Amino acid sequence: MCDMTPSEFFRQMLKKRRPISWQKIAVVPPEMPGLIEKYREVGNEFNNLAHYFNAGGVLDVDSGNRLTRTLDQLKSLSGEVQAMTRNFREKGHIYPKKNP
Repeated sequence: MCDMTPSEFFRQMLKKRRPISWQKIAVVPPEMPGLIEKYREVGNEFNNLAHYFNAGGVLDVDSGNRLTRTLDQLKSLSGEVQAMTRNFREKGHIYPKKNP
């Protein structure tokens, strides 16, 4: 089975008389599912804060602490992703190029 939509398959058939199939290669580091879950939690916290402030909530000590803590978590996650990317490149892996 090729990785293209039926319309793309027929477009290729009409243009070049033969379909060209591209395979997608994905490298998923073992840390990725955990990072995705952490980003989801941080996103939910930002969403909760946005609802609070949009509903007329005031910036008090508690909401300020929640906001600061969430921003710190986001910075920490960003550092983890940068370290993971650096390790990935140092091991000689390359990112797949986009199909032409």
